[in-house]
This record gives sequence, C-alpha cells and structure tokens, in this order.
Amino acid sequence: MALALHLLPTPRTLELTGGDVALPAALSVSGVDAEIIAVTLGARARPADAAKADVICSLASDGGDGDEGYRLRIGGTPLVTITARTPTGLRWALTTLAQILVEHPERVPALRIDDAPAFPIRGAMLDISRDRVPTMASLHELVAKMASWKLNHLQLYTEHTFAYAGHEAVWHASSPMTPDEMRELDRICATRGITLTANQNCLGHVERWLKIPGYEHLGELDRVNLLFGAWFHDPNTLIANDPAGLALVKDLLDQLLPTCSGGYVNIGCDEPFDLGHGKSKAAIEKDGFHHVYTRHVSTVASYVRAHGKRPMYWSDAEHAKPEIAALLPADIVPLVWGYDGGTEFAKRGRLFRDRGLEVWVCPGTNNWWSLTSRSQTRRANLARAAREGAEIGAKGFLNTEWGDAGHRQQWPLTLTGIADGAHSCWSGDRPFDDHALGLHVFGVPAMGAWMIALGSIESDVGVNFLGDMNASIFDAADRPDAVAKAQAADAKLAALDAALPACDALIERELRHAVAMARLSCARSQVRGTMPLDIDKRRAIGTSLAELLREHRQLWLKRSRYGGLEQSSDHYKRALNCW
Repeated sequence: MALALHLLPTPRTLELTGGDVALPAALSVSGVDAEIIAVTLGARARPADAAKADVICSLASDGGDGDEGYRLRIGGTPLVTITARTPTGLRWALTTLAQILVEHPERVPALRIDDAPAFPIRGAMLDISRDRVPTMASLHELVAKMASWKLNHLQLYTEHTFAYAGHEAVWHASSPMTPDEMRELDRICATRGITLTANQNCLGHVERWLKIPGYEHLGELDRVNLLFGAWFHDPNTLIANDPAGLALVKDLLDQLLPTCSGGYVNIGCDEPFDLGHGKSKAAIEKDGFHHVYTRHVSTVASYVRAHGKRPMYWSDAEHAKPEIAALLPADIVPLVWGYDGGTEFAKRGRLFRDRGLEVWVCPGTNNWWSLTSRSQTRRANLARAAREGAEIGAKGFLNTEWGDAGHRQQWPLTLTGIADGAHSCWSGDRPFDDHALGLHVFGVPAMGAWMIALGSIESDVGVNFLGDMNASIFDAADRPDAVAKAQAADAKLAALDAALPACDALIERELRHAVAMARLSCARSQVRGTMPLDIDKRRAIGTSLAELLREHRQLWLKRSRYGGLEQSSDHYKRALNCW
C-alpha cells in the first residue's frame, strides 16, 4: 500500500514515484548551513560532506521556480536530493522534508516535489493590544510553528503595549513588550527565516492613550461618541495633522522601529472613527476628508522613511477611493483588508495597483468576537484573498488575528487560523487538508477536522455564542426559534466534547473550556427565550459562569502575561452581574 502524505502548506506538485525508502535515524545533510539544518530538522539531522551525505542540497539557476522555489527528490542515490536557486529555497525544502518525517519517521515514500509559494511575503499579524500579550515562550512557540508552515513575516499589532520610555502611565498595567524582548524576538524570527515588522497604530484606535491624563488633549473628541447609531465609544482618534499628536507618533516610532529589522512599518491609520466630528471638522469641511487624512498618513510615512524603512497602512474599504489613492506617497503599501468571503480584494486593490503602488491582501482568522471560531467564513475569506491577490499581483498576504472583545479565543483557535492562512498564502486557493492541519499544528491528524467542525457550528446552526453570552439575561431572545437553535448547537457541542481526540494536556483544557463556555451561552439563550425567567436556572447559569471565569483566568496565564486579563475578564463579569 502506498504511503499517504499530508503537508502544510500543500506543495504545488507532488508525485509519488513508487515504493518507499528507509531513512537513517540521523540524516547527514550537505550543501546548507548548519543553523538551517538545526532549525528545520533538529536532532534528526547533522551537517556532512557531500560524499557522505544522505541529503544533498545544491544551488542551481534551474533549481526551482523563483527565489523560494525548490525541487525535492526522495529515492535513489543519494537518498534525498534538493535543488533551489537560493538558500531560502533550500530552507523551505528542508522544512518540507521535516514534515514528511513527522508523518513517516522511518520509511518515507519515494517522490518528486516541485514547489514554490503563491506570494513572496506570507505573514501573520497577532493583536497584542486587545487585550492579550503573549509570554515570550508563547511567541517563541508561535515563531517556530510559523516557520514550519513556511511563513516569513510577523507583525505584532500595537496600540499601547510596547514599553515606550516617557509614557509609562499609558502602558504600566499592560505587561508590554520591552525593547529588549522585541529585539530578542527579532533575533529568533531571523534564525527561522521570518522578518519581524514594526506595527504601531498612528491615528485611530488610540483610546488607551487618550483616556490617560496628560494625553486627552491630543484627541479629536474629548467625550464618548455614538458610533453608527449603535454604541458609544471612548475617544479613539488623534487630531489629524496636529503638531503635538505628530510629535507623539514620531517619538513612538523612533523608539519602536530600531527593535525590528523588517524593512516595512505598519502605521495603522485605520478606522479613525472620530475624525471630522471634533477638532478637525473645520479642516475637513474646507479641504475634504481625503486631503486631511492623506496629509496625516503622508507625514507619518515620512517618519518611517527617515529610518530607511517603507510605510504601510490599513486601507479601509470606505477609503478605497481614487481621490485618496491619488494623494498617497508613491512608496506606501496599502493593506487591503476584509474578513469575509465577500471582501472585494481585487476591486479595491486594483485601484492602488493601477497607480503603481505595491499592494498586499489582508484576510483574517475569524477567531475574534468568537468562542469557537468561524471556520467556513475564514476559509472562504482566505481563499478569495489568495485568488484575487494573485490576480492583481499583490506582493504580500497578511493573515490577521485580532483580539476584539477581550481576546477570549483560546490559543488552539489562534494556531488553527494562522495555519489555514499559511496554506492559502503558499498554496493559493487549493483545497485545505484537515489531516495535514491536525498533524502539523497539534501532532494529531484527527484534530484538524475536529477544529474545523467546532468552528462551523455557529454558521451551521445560525447562532452567535459570544453575542448570546454578552446579551443581558433579562433581554428576551430576539429570534422566535432561538431556543431550538440553542438546543441544536448544544447537541453539536456535546458531541464534539465527547469526541475530542487525545492531545496535549493544555490544548485539551483550552478546547474543553471553549466548548464549555459555548454550551453555557446556549443555556443562557434558552433561558432568555423561555418566559417567565426561571430564577433557579438563572442562578445556576451565573454560578457556572463564575466557575468558567476562574478557568478563563487560569488558562490566560498559561500562555499570556497578566496585563489585559482584567479587561478581558470584565466582559464575562458584565454578564455575570446581570444573572
């Protein structure tokens, strides 16, 4: 029987040539630096001369497609032959070989692989500001996994969680990344073939700055603002083009940029909700939003350029307009973002590409605002980004893991979402392989299908676990079929809980917690949909939530720093306090 093979990401072409090959317990490898051998194959391999090597690596002008492509052959003499145009291609070939050995540690299938990525820059962005800042151990683990999936770019989304000198009042309770930690992470990334890129929002999403005495005068507004007629929001936007605000931005960038060796800098500037509603109103009425906004973006971009780096910014859908594109600096990179299967990456990106700007597509993991993830939405979003990004010649593909609503998604969901993105930005819109997902994320093949099933319940049944958890217990469920849907979702959750494959102990705790919290959401929805409200059932739900909140706090500290935990817990406390 031919040996099956499951790789993440899926290679461009893979041909099983017949039979299998026994490999020694310790492979000898020639033609590549010892450091690359160590970080890809680990203890399974050692450097050797070509005459004695089991694995011979060599550079050749026809060794692969592009700078990162490679050709890998298993079978014959030598046992393994690898060619590539560059050392980077050799690195990714050895990374593929390492995955083959995970699935088949003793006998491997004879094969030919010709492989190359769909995008030259393949990244993940992790939100460390709302509200979870991972420990350094967690970041090291993430970087190692990213490299094993052939990602080569990392950003840490930052609003206030970098230890900026002179601004301790803003970040002191947030357990921020220190400059030394960022430099260490940069070094770890470099050894794994990953570039760490600085990320600091420089216009909107600065509410954590503006609420601190001494900074409030920098805000467009000095009071909460009603957004979209739906909810009140703290002031979140700097006064565009204000000298004092720009001086703050320059100070932050001057401190952060030297700690990250990446040649790009993400200056954010997305969702400036308050812009034009306060101190910039007169300027916008006189010059137009596009002039005021792009003037601010251009000034911040000049600060980045002074460090010899290239600016990039989040291109909001409503700002993808010719009048904005025409005023942007020629070297800025619009990050075309959107997080569902309907996002028009090509239409929006083409607007900037046709003006000669480098464009990236930025889909998302769809884990935020969720307890269980949104698997189908994520995969539709990733596939469309890959397909349309290739169509418009996007250079980069940045998969975003946000932390809205208290970053309550558990770490296994984060890893799954980033791994799905790694597949899409290397393999394009080819089908996802759940077996490979489970094997190369968790070491358990069956975990892939389980994770996707967990993340499909909301869409399959038509429920929103976190929305129902956040709703007041005293608000009647607004859907006539809410009780039936909650019961159907709970049955699916119970079945998945019973079928969770054996896995790492902490992963199991995190996933059972996610399931338990989602089931509690179902219970709350059923109580809200049944009138009159039953006091004993309400009390039982409150007691269960208190216990799950305790576990949320315990699990948080296993992988993340204390800073942000209270803000995350407050989301559950609001539900608890209206039991």
